[in-house]
Amino acid sequence: MTAIPWDRLPSQFLAGLSEPDRTVCYRASMICWSVSGSKMVPREMQLKVILADWKGRDALVAAGTGSGKTLPIALCILLDDPSANLLTITISPLKCLQVRDFAERPFFFFS
Repeated sequence: MTAIPWDRLPSQFLAGLSEPDRTVCYRASMICWSVSGSKMVPREMQLKVILADWKGRDALVAAGTGSGKTLPIALCILLDDPSANLLTITISPLKCLQVRDFAERPFFFFS
């Protein structure tokens, strides 16, 4: 595995995080980089979702098809401690995606 080029990471976002949050984001980025064959790293939006999950918060992302909503789900599962016996539930309102137009701007909600 090759190192992640720094210019591929959302460095401004990462610089503003606490050390523990930055560590979670780096771990998620390394997992993504590794399983994608050194081709992909998470974007800022995806890292925000991962951090919300890591902290036990809810996250709702409403964005268009192909915007990368599924990647945080997969990375959160890969970051989880298997001994914690966690359960992941994903709700995908496909009917809503067919009716609503998300072409404007993605909507993010973090509690």
